[in-house]
Amino acid sequence: MGSRALSARAPSTLRAVGLRAILAMAMLAIVGCEDPTDPEIAALLSKAEAAQQEFSADAIREFTRDGSVLRERISVRWGELLEREALSVDGKSLDELPADVYRQVELWTELAGTALERYQYAEFRIQGDPRRLWQSYEIEREPGRDVEIAGHYCLALHLVPKHPSSRLAFRAWVDPRSGLVLGYERVSWTGETIESMRFIELELQTPSSGPGRREKQDDELSSLGGNVEYMPLNEALEAVRFRPMMPRYRPDGFSDHLTAILRFDRPPVPRSGSEWIVGDEYLLHSMTDGLNRLFLISLPADSLGSAKDGGSHLGGSAGNRVVVSRFPITDDSSLSAFMVVDENVATFVIGTLSEPELITIIESLAFVR
Repeated sequence: MGSRALSARAPSTLRAVGLRAILAMAMLAIVGCEDPTDPEIAALLSKAEAAQQEFSADAIREFTRDGSVLRERISVRWGELLEREALSVDGKSLDELPADVYRQVELWTELAGTALERYQYAEFRIQGDPRRLWQSYEIEREPGRDVEIAGHYCLALHLVPKHPSSRLAFRAWVDPRSGLVLGYERVSWTGETIESMRFIELELQTPSSGPGRREKQDDELSSLGGNVEYMPLNEALEAVRFRPMMPRYRPDGFSDHLTAILRFDRPPVPRSGSEWIVGDEYLLHSMTDGLNRLFLISLPADSLGSAKDGGSHLGGSAGNRVVVSRFPITDDSSLSAFMVVDENVATFVIGTLSEPELITIIESLAFVR
């Protein structure tokens, strides 16, 4: 592939404290679950959740979206995507692509280090205890859709949202022996496949040891003069030095995931265009329904500089005037996000929910003290 090979390796120093690291911290714990109705499916999903944490492999996979197929090579260790390399688009090598298409693939690949969805090895990812999924999804086996993927016989699961106005349906193919999710489809409300992923080749690796994701993040932050402290939400709301905002509205099926305070001795030097996410203190909070995620990131707005300018005004339910801006996530994941600035606090609302649902959350934001 010569000089046109595209790869995304371990993130740069700044990226370690950018969107990837900040959001990834909110994916490590789950509380409160509902008992599943099907023990066989529950056991399969539990195995899948455990397998994704330890998944280590060198593989080739294909994404299909908007009628186009992208094939890429990836390297994964302990559930973390370390490297990706685009191989072809619609059967054509990168050297054969028109310049505009090539640039799109290049941008998509570069975002592996910063975009939350691309940070993980698979976009269908169970968030904590899979029993939570039954609060928001009807889950059933589809034996007629069982297939072999990359030499592994996989069972088909169909997840239909109980709240279809804000969430999409999924199909997932799970290897019952290893628990690995080797394929998925994101399905629209009309039954149309929006996006699919399948592994084509899979060479499992068995690293002898390795630190957990949280330990690696803590070490990474410590080297930059930062530290993260995990605590219950109510304690974090009292511990931050600024007045935090939280939503009074919570989507059906969502419950608290993880809360932390991230602090730096001094703010890292931002890359060009990323000044709006650099501060010396962040409140990180996440919620999930077991599959979809909602992230709330707050920091003092004084550190945002020109990011407070522009945007549109939205009258919240309390009558406050706030500035709301579309958050510039430009990858092709399902994330939607907004930045809300009210008084001297900025809150990022980021999620895999519909934008109307996110706007309802934004309208419900209120200072907690």
